Amino acid sequence: MPIVKIKTYKKPKFEYLLRYMCESQDRLFDASGKSFTILHNVRGKGIGDWARSFRENEQHRLRTRKNSVYLNHEIISFHRDDSDALTLPKLESLVREYIQLRNPNGCYVAVPHFDRFHVHVHICSSAVQYRTGESMRMSRGEFALLKKNIQDFQQKEFPELSRSVVRHGRKADGVTSDKEVQYMRRTGKLSKRYEVREVVQECKRRAGTQDEFYALLKVKGIETYVRGGKVYGVIYSGRRYRFTNLGIETNVINTQSLKRGIDKKKYR
Repeated sequence: MPIVKIKTYKKPKFEYLLRYMCESQDRLFDASGKSFTILHNVRGKGIGDWARSFRENEQHRLRTRKNSVYLNHEIISFHRDDSDALTLPKLESLVREYIQLRNPNGCYVAVPHFDRFHVHVHICSSAVQYRTGESMRMSRGEFALLKKNIQDFQQKEFPELSRSVVRHGRKADGVTSDKEVQYMRRTGKLSKRYEVREVVQECKRRAGTQDEFYALLKVKGIETYVRGGKVYGVIYSGRRYRFTNLGIETNVINTQSLKRGIDKKKYR
């Protein structure tokens, strides 16, 4: 499934978030210059009208607390290796399904972005349901169910997005684990394992031989370590990571020609 992160705002910064989403240079357009903006329970023709819709909906809030949440900034991001397979219609379909699974009674504005090889979608969502004032807050269990359901939809409708999949409850080979997702959601930062995996995978894609691979890693400040007479993994920020936990088979790295050793079915 795509990575889902949610940041809450305790101030009514509707215009601020909407302007960032809609006017950023990272906004995603296709070859013909088209993009999309999804409006759900939000009316109007521009940022000012949309912000007004959010503010008007706030008037229905049933319970106000000292640290009340006014809006949510939700980000749905995909693995960089799926970028070529992602199209605007696919993205729009996934986001519309996400809204239905998240809570169709909320207010949403969604816009696609592209940054550093990663496709992602920014969503401004209300903190209270449309015209009822009930909270949009999710429990951990509800959030876990949302992730599972959007993943099921993605795998059914777009199986080609094979890299943007989370294997729940396990440290999977080269995919983002559920534990990592929770860390990124909690801190808003990428985990160290995710960071090193991206760097190592990129070095492997660029290298044609074992020596080239090691040289590229060294340029990135990453050293390798040996176990059982074979290069077994890398050392990054003082911590060891096995190649198998970074999505690379150890026996592939220990062949001189990396291109001949690639499992095409696994990495296509």
